[in-house]
Amino acid sequence: MKNLKPRIQTPDATPRRWEFSRWKFPQRLAAGFTILFALWQFLSPVSCAAQDDSGQSLPEYEVKAAFLCNFAKFVEWPTNAFAEKNSPIIIGVFGDDPFDGYLAATAAKIGIINGHPLRVRKVTFTADLRNCHIVFISKSLKKADVPTLLNGLQGVLTVSDMPDFTANGGVIQFLQEAGHIRFAINAVAAKDAGLNISSKLLMLARKSPTGGIDAKPCFLCEMFL
Repeated sequence: MKNLKPRIQTPDATPRRWEFSRWKFPQRLAAGFTILFALWQFLSPVSCAAQDDSGQSLPEYEVKAAFLCNFAKFVEWPTNAFAEKNSPIIIGVFGDDPFDGYLAATAAKIGIINGHPLRVRKVTFTADLRNCHIVFISKSLKKADVPTLLNGLQGVLTVSDMPDFTANGGVIQFLQEAGHIRFAINAVAAKDAGLNISSKLLMLARKSPTGGIDAKPCFLCEMFL
């Protein structure tokens, strides 16, 4: 057997790469667990693979309905947004309803979030938007009308899948690329609406602090949906 001499590193020697990275490992591991926990919270009871029992992809608006309901887990509304501690979280649909019953079914399945039961309703008049906590704005509406529609709308999480929604002042915009459903968040619009969005949700989204959509892919959403 060869004699193995201990390797002595002089002060001028360059440390090995792993000697730097090993000190960062606990922080990276903790960050990884935080992300996984956020995913588990966000997607439950939604199927992580976005497929049914037969392995077929779920309909687009069934997946979006699941996202829409689960957003409520990660949003803090102003203190005056609820009349009572157990007042419902109202999810409104403004414009043509594309969900085909999926939204109401998902809300019923989740039931209660932070002590508030989920309720879904159709919104016909713009004045009634203020009576909702989450509003899905349909693509059936004219994009040019969105800035006026959102102007001064306080305490309401606005969501849509119409193009340039976050650029026009919306809070969350669904994106669909290569068969994957993702979402962008306009953090400035959320703050202006008086909403506090959890960092756990922000980790799962493309950040859109100035209204524009980041060109980087949302790899976490792509992995799980």
